[in-house]
Parts: sequence; structure tokens; C-alpha cells
Amino acid sequence: MAYTFQTTSVFTGLTVYENVALAVRRHIRSDPKAVESLVRETLRDVGLEDDELKIVGDLSYGHQRLVEIAMGLAQKPKLLILDEPTQGLSDSEIAKFNKRILDLSAHTTILLIEHNIGVIMEVADYITVLHFGEVLAEGTPNEIQQNREVQIAYLGTE
Repeated sequence: MAYTFQTTSVFTGLTVYENVALAVRRHIRSDPKAVESLVRETLRDVGLEDDELKIVGDLSYGHQRLVEIAMGLAQKPKLLILDEPTQGLSDSEIAKFNKRILDLSAHTTILLIEHNIGVIMEVADYITVLHFGEVLAEGTPNEIQQNREVQIAYLGTE
């Protein structure tokens, strides 16, 4: 079985569209209409359709992260690993992000590494809580919220 590892570092001197198109071309090599269609679909999926002509380096940090996510999604992965994807996003952008993750999880397995507990509780089916590099607890969001050790370490005891 072959595995491909692809990082999704953005090129800050290119436009949003150009960055996502580079990633799409790794997935669809030769059909320009298919490339354009998938780029536009992916930009809609992450909420960047109005920013496609903006230079990535001119975007906020949070929006640059959305470009990275779009680049990953554009390759139609079976597994998408996201590390702190909501960092730098406003509350309204986080709400949109959560909806997108829930929509995407219907056809893509997502491993989400996140410190924003609200995001985790809203989008996760199953949670593993680490504390100082050790597994503290595992379970559903409800089980995690009820776990005494997690409450003490992260959620507060009230």
C-alpha cells in the first residue's frame, strides 16, 4: 500500500485561487475545466470564494489557515489532519468552520488537534484528551464533559 504525505504550506505571494489550484493540480493533472470547478467548489467549502483574487500574504492569519485547509481538501483526502485550525479565527468564522467540518466529516475522516474546547465539543464524535503527553481520557463529548479528571485538568470543577 502506498502513502502520500502532503504538507499544505501556502505561497504567500500567490492569490488564494492560485494556491488552491496548485493543490488541485496534484489531484487532477490535465483537465483545466475540472481544475477550475474543483478550485471554486473548495473555495466555497471553506468560505473563501470572495477572496480568490487576494494575495495570501495580505490575508489575516486565520484566513491564511483557511487557505491551507482548502489546499488539503482540494486533494480529496481520505484523512485530513488539522492542527489548531481555528487559531486566529473570529467567533463568527469559528461557527462557520464548525459547520464546514461537520459537513466534510460525512465523506472525509478528520483528525482535529484543537485547544478550543467549544469547537471540540461541537464537532467531535470521539475525543482523546491528552494531559502532559499522556492520555487522560477518551470518549464521546458527553463522556469527556462528565469525566472528573478532565473537569479538574481542563473544564473546571463547577
